[in-house]
Amino acid sequence: MSLMTESLLLEAQSLRSEGEHDDSIDLLRTVLSQCNSDLRRLAQRGVLHGTIDDACKSDGSEMNAEQATTLITTRQLRQTAAYQLALQLLQRAGVQQHRNNINIAHPIKCHESLSVREDEREADRLLWKLGYRLRLSSLALGYPSCDCIGYKEKTKLNNVDTQKALQMPVIVIDNALPSIFFYALQHGFREKSRYWSEFYCKVNSGESQSNSDIPQQTKANQFASHNIPLPLDKTHPSQSVAQNVQDAKSLFEQVAIIVQDRLRKQFADIVNATSVEVWSHRRPPDGQHQLHYDMDEILLWKRRRETCQQHAGGRASKRHKTSHESATNTIICKDGEEGRVPMRRSKEERVSCPIVSCVLTIYVPKCTSCHVCGAHGNSSAPTIICNQSITNPKRSCKSNIGRLCYPSPNRLVAFDGSLLHGVVPGIPVPSFKSSCSSDDSASSDGGFDDQRFTLMMGFWKDVCLTDNNEDRVKGEISAEAIGPNVPFASLQQRIPWTNEFNPVPVSDADFSSGAGEGDCSRNEGGGTTIEPLWLPVKTNDDVPFGKYADYDGLTQFHGRYFLTTNDTEDIDSQVMSITG
Repeated sequence: MSLMTESLLLEAQSLRSEGEHDDSIDLLRTVLSQCNSDLRRLAQRGVLHGTIDDACKSDGSEMNAEQATTLITTRQLRQTAAYQLALQLLQRAGVQQHRNNINIAHPIKCHESLSVREDEREADRLLWKLGYRLRLSSLALGYPSCDCIGYKEKTKLNNVDTQKALQMPVIVIDNALPSIFFYALQHGFREKSRYWSEFYCKVNSGESQSNSDIPQQTKANQFASHNIPLPLDKTHPSQSVAQNVQDAKSLFEQVAIIVQDRLRKQFADIVNATSVEVWSHRRPPDGQHQLHYDMDEILLWKRRRETCQQHAGGRASKRHKTSHESATNTIICKDGEEGRVPMRRSKEERVSCPIVSCVLTIYVPKCTSCHVCGAHGNSSAPTIICNQSITNPKRSCKSNIGRLCYPSPNRLVAFDGSLLHGVVPGIPVPSFKSSCSSDDSASSDGGFDDQRFTLMMGFWKDVCLTDNNEDRVKGEISAEAIGPNVPFASLQQRIPWTNEFNPVPVSDADFSSGAGEGDCSRNEGGGTTIEPLWLPVKTNDDVPFGKYADYDGLTQFHGRYFLTTNDTEDIDSQVMSITG
């Protein structure tokens, strides 16, 4: 029966991707029921527990390979179906609650309120069986489809939103870049750009030059970014910004200089940034990104390695030595002297985060129509920013709130670089591909199709760099190191895709005529504030905790939207652990 059940699970996933959520939920319930029936039949035959390599029956005799495979496969299918069902139930409950908030002028129907409670109760029962004790609010997972002013004026959460939003170090800026620079970015990230074909695909396939700082198991689908020094002018008068933009050696540097200047009032420390880290994502608009922190990845790997060496015997054959590069004051990690492994470090000593992290949306498909404002909106899942800092635990204790910030072309979301953030699982809309339309500003040489393109920036005071000089010493002129914070200047002139981001020629006249200012507007209450953000998983039923996760073959679900403990700092522990 496992093959038939697996087919039903795939069909449920297909229905969800087409926006048929109610049908998908009903089919997932069928899958779950079928799995439970199959497991009961196996139990009646004495096939109770075990793995492929170590399987036995209740009477102690060994089960055959077919029985063991059926048992493990059925349990994995049950776990996957239960997880997906719980998520979709919470999304449906959240969507309905947001709709109810909009329609406060009309009495909320009893069955609508009841259906929300029933969906949340069913989801909590499933999560409890899966071994989870804490979850994101359904209001976050079932995010509103629009963040327009009309929506905000109609929602009951609006007054709370504005007040709570100002408590978090988050700012949303619309029309963040002058059009001349934003259009250049769109061209650089167009679908047929060499950036995607020559660099991005290589990163995601794990094809890269060796980097001794990166553990072998992390090289496939590894994180890759580039680092660009920033001008060391701390005051940034307007004429300096214009001159710095004109003198910039890449489009990335020009964009970073403009963004740094626009954020210095809200984030005073950003003027101390000596470099900017840049990277990008290309994902389906409803694609999720697990909750995570932006960190100095090389420093983190160093600390993990030191921990391994300490556990292995207290001495290391080699350790990293850090030195400073006077030109940019950024840290470069190099192999150095032998020495004893340092004593155990505090979390703050092992972690370094950017001063400010930014998400700039380059392109997002517009695929829905807002039922409040009537405008052509988008179906993209929002970025979620939690008021939880990995370097400032006191901030995490102040409040249990989060912000949902929606993607829109040329919209910049900036926040304290130590805050937990990610992208919540998307809610696909019906007939997604047929309803998508291209943005007017999209490049004509290669459509964006249905992908969401974003550029991320992290402004650093000090950060470890991936050394790109080894390959050139070996005579491999075209070699390209791939890893965190690869110096972008070391690739220019010899790696063809970098030409996609040559600087935009501008003059003083361009800035005096408005090219340097643009028409940016700060959206102070931008997004939706959720409070409380994290809720305990509760069930009044006599259900064994972890019933669906009581064996060695537990499926690992990535996202961190549900936690196995009652403490959200469990995420910090996962990040800091050697296994990541």
